Amino acid sequence: MPNEDINSTTCRNIGTRSEGWYFPNGKLYKWSNCGEEMKQEVKDQKIEMKQEGMMVPQIMGNDFGKSPMLARELGGFLRTPLTKEEQDAVVALLRAQQLERDVIMADVSLTMEAKATKIRELTSTHMTALLVYISTDKQDLFKKIMEERMSMMAKKPEVRKEFKEEIKQQKQEFKEGVKEKKQEFKKEVQAKKQALSEKNKAILTKAVTALSLERLQAILAKVEKALTVAKKERVIDQLNEIGDMLQSKIDELTGASSEEDVLGDILGTTDTTTAGTGTTTVTQ
Repeated sequence: MPNEDINSTTCRNIGTRSEGWYFPNGKLYKWSNCGEEMKQEVKDQKIEMKQEGMMVPQIMGNDFGKSPMLARELGGFLRTPLTKEEQDAVVALLRAQQLERDVIMADVSLTMEAKATKIRELTSTHMTALLVYISTDKQDLFKKIMEERMSMMAKKPEVRKEFKEEIKQQKQEFKEGVKEKKQEFKKEVQAKKQALSEKNKAILTKAVTALSLERLQAILAKVEKALTVAKKERVIDQLNEIGDMLQSKIDELTGASSEEDVLGDILGTTDTTTAGTGTTTVTQ
C-alpha cells in the first residue's frame, strides 16, 4: 500500500476506535492503514525525532474521531517538525474542544439552535488557537477553509430544513404520481373489460340470433307442412260430407239404392262406399 495521509481516500474517514495517529513531517497518518513501507518510514522518523529530543505522540482515535473536521484539516497544515510541547498542545486543544462540546450538548436549558451556535463559536476559538501550529505559508489557506466550514455549519440547520421540505415534497409528489398511475391503470382495465364484454355480448347475440332463426325456420317449416296436410284433409272431409249430402238427395229423388254410386258415376270419382254404412268417400 502506498504512503497515505489524511488527504488520501483511505485515511479520510476518521473512526472513533482507539487507533494510533501520528504527525510525522506535519502529516497525519493512521497506523492501521499504513503499508509495511510506510510503517517503517514512520518508525525511522520517530527514531530520528527522538534523537533530536522530540517525540511523535500517539493520538488516540477518540481525540480526532469526535473532531473529524479538525483532524481532516490538520494533517496537511501543521508545521514541521513540531516539538513535543507543541504536539501536546495540539492534543490538549482537541481534547478541550471535545470536553466543552460535551458540556454544551449536555445543557438541557439550551435549544438545539443555541447549542449549534455555541459549538460554532467554540470551534472558531480553537481554530484561532491552532493557527500558531500551522505553517506560515498555509495559514491563509487554513483560515479560508475553516471560514468556509464555519459558514457551512451555520447554514446546516437551514439546509437540513430545506432538504427535509424537499424530501417531503418529493414523497408527496411520488404518492400523488402513484395514485394517479393507479387511477389510470384502473380506468384502462375497466375500458378493456368493457370492450371485451361488448365484444363477447356481440358474439353471443349473433350466435343466439343465428340459432333462433334456424330453429324458427325449422318450426315454421313444420307448421307449414302441418297446415298443408291439415288443410288438404279438411277439404277432403268437406267434399266427402258434401258428397254424402248429395247422394242422400239423389237417393230421395230417384229412389235409388244407397249402394248405387250415382254421384260417383256423375262426377267420375271412385266409389268407396262401405256396404251397410251408407257412407260414400270421394277420392281424387
